[in-house]
Amino acid sequence: MAHNWKVYGLTRTTSTGVVSKVTYGCELDEGIHSARQVADLEISGSSEDEGFIAFDSLTEENILVWVFAAADKAAIEASLTAEIVEFKALAAGNDEAQGLPW
Repeated sequence: MAHNWKVYGLTRTTSTGVVSKVTYGCELDEGIHSARQVADLEISGSSEDEGFIAFDSLTEENILVWVFAAADKAAIEASLTAEIVEFKALAAGNDEAQGLPW
């Protein structure tokens, strides 16, 4: 199962370009079953910090490095995998269907 990490949005101070919040998520799609977890990461820093990257030069990969340093990546991925496994088990045990015969 391939977990897809995404950055959905950034909040920044426009005068300095310093990012203060990252909205990120992890998605897992398995055929008709999907699961997603979205969260916010509050961060602090200054444009004077060593390694500062100007807002216009940031990439999703840069941001995900910050996310992975703060979030429990393995636990989030395991939780999404467990959701998909549960969805599949429920679907396999379901003997009901909806629809019309025509």
